Amino acid sequence: MITCRSFASAATPAIVERADIPYAADVPNGKHRLDVFAPAGARNAPVLIFIYGGDWHVHDRKDFSFLGRSLAAEGFVIVLPSYRSWPSANGSQMADDVARAAAWTVHHAREYGGNPNSVILSGHSSGAHLAALIALDSQYLARYAIPTSAIHGVIAISGVEDLRALSDAVIPGAFGHTPDQRWNFSPLKYVHRGAPPFALACAQGDAPVFFVQGLYFLVALRAAGGSAEFFTAPGNHGTEIAAAALPSNPLHQRIVQFVRMHQ
Repeated sequence: MITCRSFASAATPAIVERADIPYAADVPNGKHRLDVFAPAGARNAPVLIFIYGGDWHVHDRKDFSFLGRSLAAEGFVIVLPSYRSWPSANGSQMADDVARAAAWTVHHAREYGGNPNSVILSGHSSGAHLAALIALDSQYLARYAIPTSAIHGVIAISGVEDLRALSDAVIPGAFGHTPDQRWNFSPLKYVHRGAPPFALACAQGDAPVFFVQGLYFLVALRAAGGSAEFFTAPGNHGTEIAAAALPSNPLHQRIVQFVRMHQ
């Protein structure tokens, strides 16, 4: 069932929420559904898709509604999809779900006041990995007749771009059991000239692996002739997204700046 709710305060515009919209054939627990947050009366607004993290096996879109409302108040249409997770789905299926949600967004953005020619992908942690993967490895969007050029930018927050650095203890089987298998699901493998602009972020309290991966990815993108920036956000891996809902937060401001620059 689709529900519609409006949120407003003296300091922010009215935000219209449309929940539980199917973007593909349904699966248990509503994982092929998404929520849309938009300013009331939005027309041709930039669109931001946010892919939540959680080590590829926890969380759901409903855990991040607060971020959808906060960023919609900046004048954007925000799409929050759920996707299947490990162990009920493998890495290829997770990426395919994200691609389907992105394809749905391109096809339906105008119905919610968004501009289908101004779509930005974003994600945190494992969600950042999936967002970067489908933006760079064209096979996923191509299944739904969407070119990667439909993605105008990617905001990858504390993501992992080379899965060879991870072990079975972190992602047991989701992306294979060998470095070569994990390389096939690594955004770094698919860096190419013509990639969309990237904004890469790490929390100040993140583990060193996130800084190393982010900076190496930055160098690879720039070496290929792409546009990429790197910045640090306040907090740690677990708090940076919650804090990003605050308009005064530096990560919130960089997200807003990036979307407006690449809309």
